[in-house]
Amino acid sequence: MPGGPSGSAPVTFSERAVEVITARKSVEAGIRSEGDEVSAHPIRSNYFDLAMIFDYWGPQRLNHHTEATSMLYGARECARLIVDEGVDQVVARHALHGGAMLRGLEGLGLTIFGDTAHKMNNVTAVMIPDGIDGDAARGAMLNDFGIEIGTSFGPLHGKVWRIGTMGYNARRDTVLTTLAALEAVLRRGGVSVTGGGEWAPPTTSMQTRTPRQQPRQQPQPQPQPRPQTRTSRPKGPAHERRQAPGHRPPDPRALRRPRRRVIERHRHRARLPLA
Repeated sequence: MPGGPSGSAPVTFSERAVEVITARKSVEAGIRSEGDEVSAHPIRSNYFDLAMIFDYWGPQRLNHHTEATSMLYGARECARLIVDEGVDQVVARHALHGGAMLRGLEGLGLTIFGDTAHKMNNVTAVMIPDGIDGDAARGAMLNDFGIEIGTSFGPLHGKVWRIGTMGYNARRDTVLTTLAALEAVLRRGGVSVTGGGEWAPPTTSMQTRTPRQQPRQQPQPQPQPRPQTRTSRPKGPAHERRQAPGHRPPDPRALRRPRRRVIERHRHRARLPLA
């Protein structure tokens, strides 16, 4: 369920699957009543005991786990959004933006992990470039741009990022902003990428022509400062911190949005239509 709460998903079972599962049904001793099944070969894993799940959602309502009601509300809302948009439209939207993310990452010169012929639409796995600390780069994406990309586990940890385009994030603006932010982080780490920031309009003859001399401007009289008539407010601790020796104000460039021309270059390469 793209964009839905983790841990919940609709599932169906064929009649044959139900027969196989219920053949090994065995009710736990603590909740067992007279006449309940006891199997000689029960399902050993409580987590995968689907026979108990059937009873949990069935008329007996036998306890298997304590369900989180907020997760059920979230799953219902996710289903409502899919029905409102239309299943075919949801699938097409994820295919469009998942493909755009794939082409955008390839356009940056990055290597896609796995066989793209069997790639899911809602996530793209990409190899972390040599010389880049994968976790540090993820931290920079989150802290500087408010964008979270996934890591990998086991032998792929530190080698592969997972970038999602699912649910609410399967949108044109999120794909392009993610590509531009990733480009900035990689450039900061010293990676040579073929990014949107490298594009510039060709130099025209107008730009190379020697500019004409402009007529000398006569100096304008400077206006006299007006006397201050307002009473200044008392200066508090914040003012004292700003005036303290060694104080450095936050750098506004740290959270700046990618430039429009960088975004537009990524849009063209990802083959996303105009809004």
